[in-house]
Amino acid sequence: AVASMVDLVRGHDDPDLLLEAQAMEAIVAVLRGDPYDVDGLIERCVRHWGAPSVEVGSRLAEVLVWTDRLDIAPSHLERALDDAEQRGNLVALMNQLDQLADACSRAGRWAEAEQHYERYIDLSLAAGGITSVAPRHAEMAGLDAVRGRREAAVSRLRLAVDTTRPATRL
Repeated sequence: AVASMVDLVRGHDDPDLLLEAQAMEAIVAVLRGDPYDVDGLIERCVRHWGAPSVEVGSRLAEVLVWTDRLDIAPSHLERALDDAEQRGNLVALMNQLDQLADACSRAGRWAEAEQHYERYIDLSLAAGGITSVAPRHAEMAGLDAVRGRREAAVSRLRLAVDTTRPATRL
């Protein structure tokens, strides 16, 4: 179905749409365990724009993280993060922070990952989105644990559990 989508988009004269479809094709291939020429996709993006668009760059970064290309994934996510900030798009900003934190965590850049998760939590709480906070606290507990900070990890897990409880008590 995804290959059909790419073929259908190829019939239109819209290189942005084609690259976005190819990025989606790459995501599906990676999730299925099929080989995909990620480097070829990067080259096509760079040839077209000099760098991938924010949307394609974000999807491409996901593929790069999943294929352990952690050397270049964060740069695509940082560009998308900057764009989301400039546009004032809170949803995109939070998505990029979450993806960037994950990429940094997988790359062993734990302090950076923690900073991105903390910023995500702050933005989420400011926007009244408490339900998305608990999983980020759990991720941060993992970061504490991997750095040997047992008490901080336990405390963070308790915080994750506490934020999933209803705000009112019967």
